Amino acid sequence: MTYETIEDNHIDILDRINAMRSHEEKNNRCQNYLTSIVDASCRKAMVDWCFIVVDSFSALNRETVGIAMSILDRYLSSGKGKSAEALQNEQAFQLAAITSLYMAVKIHESVQLGIDMIVKLCRGLYKRSHITALEQDILHSLEWRGGVSSTT
Repeated sequence: MTYETIEDNHIDILDRINAMRSHEEKNNRCQNYLTSIVDASCRKAMVDWCFIVVDSFSALNRETVGIAMSILDRYLSSGKGKSAEALQNEQAFQLAAITSLYMAVKIHESVQLGIDMIVKLCRGLYKRSHITALEQDILHSLEWRGGVSSTT
C-alpha cells in the first residue's frame, strides 16, 4: 500500500465518520417532551417498573432499561405516529414505555422476554395486539433506528 492510498483511505474514513455524526445529530435529537399529564414522576415510575422487571430476570442486564428509555425518549420527541397521544394519556404513556422495554430486550439481549410474559407483567391491562401495534408505530416513527449510539 502506498502513502497516497493510505492518505486517500484516511480521508474516506473521516468523511464517513463525519457523515454518520451529522446524520445522528439531525435524527436522534431528544427534547423535553414532558407535559402536565406525563411529567417527570410518571417517567420515573416507569423507569422504576422497568428496573423491577429486569431485576426479576437474572439473564437481563440493567443497561437494557437505559436503552428502553432511549427508545421511548426518541419516540416521544419525534412527534410522529401516536407519540402525541402517549403524552396526553398516562395509560398510553405506560404502554409506550412497556413496548420500549420489550423492544430493547429483543434488540440487545441474548435471551428474549416473550410478548406473553410482557402481557402477564402488565396484569392484562394491555393486550398482545396493543404492544405489537405500538412496536410498529415506534419503529416507523424512529425510521427503524431502534439501536442506540453514544450520541443519544
